[in-house]
Amino acid sequence: MDIDTKEIEDRIRGQFALGHATLFWEDEAGEYAEAAHGLDLGGGALIDVTGSELAGKRAILRERPARNLVVYRAGGKPRPEDDFLYDVKLAATPFTCKMEGIWAAECGVPAQLAGALADHGRFFNSKERRAALAESGLDKTSGASLRLAMLAACAGSKADSPRDAVRDAVRRLLAELGRGQDRTARAIAECGLSATLWAAVGDALGYRAPEGEEPTVEDLALKMLQSRCANLLGEQHRLRPDAERILGELASSVRTRGAYEALAREYAEAIEAGVPADRRCAEGVGDNDTLPAFDGWIVADLLARAVDGTLRAKEAEEVAASRRPTLWFGEYGSRYAAIEAACALFEEIDAYRAQCSARTTAAEIFDAYCRDWHRADAAYRRLVGSMRAAGSGFRQAARALASKADDAYGKFLVDLTDRWQLHLLDGGAYPSAGVPSQAGFFREHVEKAFPRAEAGKRVGVVVSDAMRYEVGRDLAARLSRGDVAAGRARVKAACAAMACMLPSYTQLGMAALLPAGAMEVDPATANVTKGGEATDGIANRQKIVEAAVPGAVLVQAATVLENGLPDVGAAPLVVVYHNAIDKRGDARDTEGEVFAACEDAISQVAAIAGELLRAGCGKVVVTADHGFLYQDRAVEEFNYAVVDGLGDLSHAEGRRLTHGRRFAVGDEVPKSDSLIEYCAAQLSLDGDERFAFPRGVARLRLRGSGARFVHGGASLQENAVPVVTIERAGGRAAAGRTGAQGFLCGRPSITGATVALDVYQTQPCSEKVAPLAVKVGLYSPDDAARPLCAEEKALELASTAEGSEGRKTRVTLLVTDDVDDYPQAVLRISSRIGNTNQYGAEWEQRLSVNRAFGNDFDF
Repeated sequence: MDIDTKEIEDRIRGQFALGHATLFWEDEAGEYAEAAHGLDLGGGALIDVTGSELAGKRAILRERPARNLVVYRAGGKPRPEDDFLYDVKLAATPFTCKMEGIWAAECGVPAQLAGALADHGRFFNSKERRAALAESGLDKTSGASLRLAMLAACAGSKADSPRDAVRDAVRRLLAELGRGQDRTARAIAECGLSATLWAAVGDALGYRAPEGEEPTVEDLALKMLQSRCANLLGEQHRLRPDAERILGELASSVRTRGAYEALAREYAEAIEAGVPADRRCAEGVGDNDTLPAFDGWIVADLLARAVDGTLRAKEAEEVAASRRPTLWFGEYGSRYAAIEAACALFEEIDAYRAQCSARTTAAEIFDAYCRDWHRADAAYRRLVGSMRAAGSGFRQAARALASKADDAYGKFLVDLTDRWQLHLLDGGAYPSAGVPSQAGFFREHVEKAFPRAEAGKRVGVVVSDAMRYEVGRDLAARLSRGDVAAGRARVKAACAAMACMLPSYTQLGMAALLPAGAMEVDPATANVTKGGEATDGIANRQKIVEAAVPGAVLVQAATVLENGLPDVGAAPLVVVYHNAIDKRGDARDTEGEVFAACEDAISQVAAIAGELLRAGCGKVVVTADHGFLYQDRAVEEFNYAVVDGLGDLSHAEGRRLTHGRRFAVGDEVPKSDSLIEYCAAQLSLDGDERFAFPRGVARLRLRGSGARFVHGGASLQENAVPVVTIERAGGRAAAGRTGAQGFLCGRPSITGATVALDVYQTQPCSEKVAPLAVKVGLYSPDDAARPLCAEEKALELASTAEGSEGRKTRVTLLVTDDVDDYPQAVLRISSRIGNTNQYGAEWEQRLSVNRAFGNDFDF
């Protein structure tokens, strides 16, 4: 035999270096006898006790205190009762030159188990696996526990408990299966550990292969998914709680989410076929999110009810809120939002119909719109935005709902606009008394704020082109709730309204927002002068504003968003001109993106407001030059006003006339029953010009521009503009979040397989109270991060119900067998900390563990 004495010397010295002062080398075959006496042990000594145990024992006792020893004995091992060196052998560290012994020594396996390692030779061919086994904190003192530790090493588990090791192994196998891989499964089989795997999986999860068939990872995956759907398929499919826990962890981890999705889609058809038809709705599915089809069923049910008018917006909102924390909400969230928005639109229009006839003056109509009726526009905006985000498949399925909503909204616009136009000149001139006018904006909201250059006394103004009233109202609400950020500042926001000038187009609206002065429209260009001064362009506006407020700074929003504000230390007033909505809406190719532009405007204006507050503005006021009308459908021929002679007048020599989609201005305008005509004085303007507007929401023909997004005319959507006042919140944030409290269902002890509690939302959500994201779980009393339930339940507490019963949610947790390791467990509701991914305890209660029987997890 070719003996590598250098390797033996290195191994012995290595044992000495680890503090093993006495090594006992039992060489049964005597094959190393000659080599043993020639070893260089670097200061250690070898004592050969073969055939001379008593003499050897005296030598050992004499040498051992002073130096490291190797006790060598060749030949068969004597029986313990006949072995004079048995006590020395027990106190020493076993040493062997056989591979099994080498592996055992390297991996911390007791020498008496070394012989069992030969059955798993492929395991020890890997240096990484040997190192993992050596570092493992799992028990290795019996054959069964050793094989489990080897299984854990194959799966890359660093767990210290058998349950965790099995969970890690199954999670790894499923993740690889979802990715189309089988590296770990092959390694386990090659290392002779398949029987160990399936026995452990059977004990931990309750999985058994069908009689007469071999267990497979694929069959395990299907059975585990079926177990997660046992509330729909029947309890006969239920495995032990750890099966659900493993799938939940697989789905919630960013690294393995894709693998879970692949498995869910792979086995979806087999699982879906077993779900009864009457369970394919929100009530039947409950909070189960195993398969994407479950959300599809809920959406289909809600959609059918929304079309037939039996679904309320509140119910749709509550269903969406209950599904928001689930796995597939990102894919289906826009569909839920579209259905809720459509229901809200129908309800807001119904409320308008019930109220409108009682509003008989311009001021009453304007006030009612700004207080209540604008919500129909907001719902329509949400509907269109959600429909576009939901994808073509859903839009096709929801065509009947979209058509019904478009029809209802179109009739609402026509009726409301007719009423507004009927009372437009109630006070003899526009706007009527009792309706705040855009022309008074600078005096009321800037000059009366006494702007000064010192920090905290500056006034900031953001003019967002075409931000209609309902969008400004949304901005204020989101700022107050903290849904959009004004930099790092905590703010409070309020939204008032005013009527913009007529015609409701950019040049006139921008002029109206400047300091006081008579305005006149040039009918040839539609440009506006104020007090005789030109108002087009930021340079002209700078002159007018600075004359009223010396040192004022006017700047474009693009500059602020890209580079921040310029130095405004000496500026008492900072005006920022922002253009996101009108820029995209006015272009024919992008007018369909106008509602997406509204979302951009909200976030951008909030950011600009934050910059202004940080620069020392004590107050920031956001307003607009005009609003807009938008309907998300092709404009039919009957939606155009028939105006004979409009084109002829536009090109007639010596005539000055300009027109857009919703207005015409000239020294003469065509006479038509389709138009409402006013002189300049009636619209609070100077000059002799005549102004005409299409009746209702009709459009004028204009080559080269879009027809769905329009402004310039006389409708409340075009004429009502916001005045959003934003200030820093003193002390606590102006808008808080709701809270959460738990009410245990039953006694404070765990006696069975589940724990139930009611999660109570302490305050109804509103513009002042924001929703709260919470997680509900059962945890170890010693380790707050160690769950003792199959899955933490995530909830979005967003109910607006005034009654306490409407703000309760029943949560049932499936308890894992780990709970039997503890005398107590902690039931906890944790809430999200701000906008982070961290959670803090909101409510908790300790429960005693008193289960009559548990799962003895014994390998």
